[in-house]
Amino acid sequence: MGLVVLCGISIIVGLLSHYAIRHYLLAIVVGTSVSSFCFHLMVYIQLGYLDKFFLLIVIIVGMVSLAINAAIGIPFSLVRRRRQLRPGFCRKCGYNLHGLTENRCPECGTPCAPIRMARKITDD
Repeated sequence: MGLVVLCGISIIVGLLSHYAIRHYLLAIVVGTSVSSFCFHLMVYIQLGYLDKFFLLIVIIVGMVSLAINAAIGIPFSLVRRRRQLRPGFCRKCGYNLHGLTENRCPECGTPCAPIRMARKITDD
């Protein structure tokens, strides 16, 4: 039962941390720390005392939580990387920059290179 609770907490906290924090490793560290803390707090509230194997449990819970948070972060980082590589879109927020007159994203304010549109050549 405890492993199911740990996995549930790690998944929820991992999703929230990777959604809110754009840096992959920082999101893993924050998600692992918060989910481990929440799990240990719930165990302490449930039992009313710390177990004699507390240090071993801290290591195991940390490793399980780390693995879950790292696995959850992979799709987030792939989507963000794909968004950053698309030309004509802001590298930070993904806003469509086509048709803008200034060299700054109106959504997040990030400086960006001007987009050059090909002119249609007509014979006169």
